[in-house]
Amino acid sequence: MNYLKCSVVSYKQDGNFHRSWDSFFIIEETKDYYILGNHISKIIEDDGRVWYSKDPVISIFYKETFKNIICMIKNTGIKYYVNLASPSFFHEQTIYYIDYDLDITYSLENGINILDYDEYEENKIKYNYSAELIYSIQKETQNVIKLINQKEFPFNTTKIMNYYNLIINLK
Repeated sequence: MNYLKCSVVSYKQDGNFHRSWDSFFIIEETKDYYILGNHISKIIEDDGRVWYSKDPVISIFYKETFKNIICMIKNTGIKYYVNLASPSFFHEQTIYYIDYDLDITYSLENGINILDYDEYEENKIKYNYSAELIYSIQKETQNVIKLINQKEFPFNTTKIMNYYNLIINLK
């Protein structure tokens, strides 16, 4: 199959560049999300630092909910990294979103971990997050934990590996 290539770019609430990734393939688009995959990605940080991902990933960028989820395919299983973020949108071969700092990681071996809470609390004040935005982030955090505990998509290894198998031979 021929999949469209795209990049991903994130910003902070004030509109400043945060991070970008290249070399994604759009595997699927539904009314709710985009499914992307890649083997390795060049990542550019806001300070100009460049590095490369080490593991293949399947990423889900939601159009209406305040999250995106990176499923890292590792030898030990899938490690999930959830960014609490604005809904994503696609424009000119790029997916864009706003990063709200709060992150959740999940793996069978390490369980659920909430990351960067202090950074979220600082930026909530710095960027003057609205009460509605704070509520949306908190609600989505609870929803993600529920999805993990109930093993619902995308926290379902079989479905993620099926997506990975679609791109395994793409470069």
